[in-house]
Amino acid sequence: MQRLLPTLLCGVFLLSTSIESALANHDVVRRKPNFFERLFGVRPKAQRLPRNVNQNFSGGIDDSDFYDAQPSKKTLFGKKQRKSNEVAILKPKATAPVRKANAPKNILPTKKTPTIAVVNDPEDLPTLGMGNLPYIPPKEIALYNEFASVAPADTAEALAIRETFADRANGLKTEATAGDAIFKHYAGRRFKPMWIENGKFSDRAQKVLVQLGKAESDGLQPQNYLPAGFTGFDAAGMVVPTDVALQAKLDLGLTIAALRFARHISGGQFEPKRLSLYYDIKPEAVDAATALKVLAYSPFPDNYLANIAPNHVQYKLLREELAALKTGATKSIIPALDKPIKKLQRSGHIVTLRERLLEDGYLAAADALVQETDKDLLDEKLSAALKIFQTAENIKSNGSLDQATIKKLNVDKSDEYIQKLIVNLERVRWLPKKFGARHVLVNQAGYELGVFENGKRIWTSRVIVGKPLNQTNVFNDRMENIVFNPQWGMPQSILVNEYRKKLTQNPGYFDKIGYKVYDADGDVIPSNKVNWSKYGNKIPYTVVQPPGEGNALGEVKFNFPNAHAIYMHDTPQRNLFDRSTRAFSHGCVRVNNPREFARVLLGWEKTKIADTIDAAETVSTNVEIPTDVYLHYFTAWPTEAGKIRYHADIYERDKSMVQALTLNQKRAATKTMVKVVNAAEVTGTVKVE
Repeated sequence: MQRLLPTLLCGVFLLSTSIESALANHDVVRRKPNFFERLFGVRPKAQRLPRNVNQNFSGGIDDSDFYDAQPSKKTLFGKKQRKSNEVAILKPKATAPVRKANAPKNILPTKKTPTIAVVNDPEDLPTLGMGNLPYIPPKEIALYNEFASVAPADTAEALAIRETFADRANGLKTEATAGDAIFKHYAGRRFKPMWIENGKFSDRAQKVLVQLGKAESDGLQPQNYLPAGFTGFDAAGMVVPTDVALQAKLDLGLTIAALRFARHISGGQFEPKRLSLYYDIKPEAVDAATALKVLAYSPFPDNYLANIAPNHVQYKLLREELAALKTGATKSIIPALDKPIKKLQRSGHIVTLRERLLEDGYLAAADALVQETDKDLLDEKLSAALKIFQTAENIKSNGSLDQATIKKLNVDKSDEYIQKLIVNLERVRWLPKKFGARHVLVNQAGYELGVFENGKRIWTSRVIVGKPLNQTNVFNDRMENIVFNPQWGMPQSILVNEYRKKLTQNPGYFDKIGYKVYDADGDVIPSNKVNWSKYGNKIPYTVVQPPGEGNALGEVKFNFPNAHAIYMHDTPQRNLFDRSTRAFSHGCVRVNNPREFARVLLGWEKTKIADTIDAAETVSTNVEIPTDVYLHYFTAWPTEAGKIRYHADIYERDKSMVQALTLNQKRAATKTMVKVVNAAEVTGTVKVE
């Protein structure tokens, strides 16, 4: 896939401006693309689209622009999907420019192209670097409304709440959108208190406070939800002041805290784009007006707050693991060894090893089931699981239990794991509320792809993701089509940086290896007819690698058109899938067994997949069953057996979020405290900025 000029321009723009402007939208000026822009998916210079605009192209050959397609329709994520068309041999659109006799053929010959050394990275997408941003919390504003003083109120308590809204210096702060919703809600009930009844905290208020105090069990920070005017989360022992002005602040303070918790538990406490330039998701927090209505009128507001947390099974398992680690539960220690225990040998150490690898998610539950007499045997499956653990810990992967492995197994990582669970619970809150009935979930940090149907995993594959400086973006989309025997359009940067010198010495090199060279008119010309030595960093020719053995995109390409020019594909460099760390691409996702992946998505027989590839023609087929795609990043994630596996923070996104959490803690701890009640009626203090 060639370098995409507009994406590069957008990336440079993002890195050269402030954080706020980097996240803003920009105007789009359009013009008709020329021949090569249609052929390879390059957008005209005038179309400098921002990263958050959905573009219907996937880099390389843009099938939606160059080839015939059925009428499109909208999908779940606002993309377009062609109607069912099982297999289409790619051919030029009727509206494509007329080509000369030697123009590129789209039904490619079955002649096998020479095997060649493929460049390490065919995508060559522009980089945003590490992309992690210094966290800037959203600005809080005073809970104030200029029209409050003219709104109707019936009682002294209601008048006090109304006057609090009218006082810009009342000391109460919240997010701008939340403040507007809170005012409208109170005005709609004529400023009647929500939590204080007859000079006392209601049972409902006490239930909500208890729920806010449990925030830590969801990886949230309780101090962020301590209401203004309260010193703790137990209202039962508090004396409500007789001063209705002070009561108003207590009532509003609890409302602000409860709404903040509702928004955070349902959609996350951080906006992903404030943490990394690679995030392109918008979490679905509960609607503020809806939450306020339920909190005000439900007899069980605490149940409501508990039930709007994500209902994904992964969230439940991460939450349970966090609770277990916080109780101080320790794992079994494996004693030291005099000599290594090799595969098929026996030892009492193996009994504990089996328990540990099962507990830590490296050994499947089915593989852990052995006869009582074989619990001390280092069998084939246990040795294979041990190799996975050794690989993950970057020690010699031999499947034997040696002293180096025992040392790693006995390290207490509770604090590290607790931190990982906290940040990954937040990431689950960023996911859509419901996954598609059939979906593909890629965990970038785990280098793993799973296909799910109705909540059950039906297929798994290792994947390769973007390098730390060319990260795979986080976003949601929908699988549109699969291309068998794809062509590869060489990016200019690869042509200039990796081939120019060779072509200067041997102008006919591309002819020799079977690559096609096109001029600006779309004509194929011999490689040896070009004077390569006269060009610098811009070579006015397009180079295409036809399908065949050694093609940079492999045998299959999986398209889900998006604004980041990311797709999934095969690779001739299959040896890279054996590495424990698999961050090698420029952002696209490479799949270990693409034929099987295509079979699962299309429902074809293996023979049909093989025959389609063996035909050596570039063909495209639509994915008929709606299949959502989620590309996300989790450094703690459950295995199929429900055990939590921990992964390295390859993109330092954990580090970025921990810094944001620390900043939140410091801000909460350093807020100025002012008294709101007299000495005889001490209920607490109000926090102000």
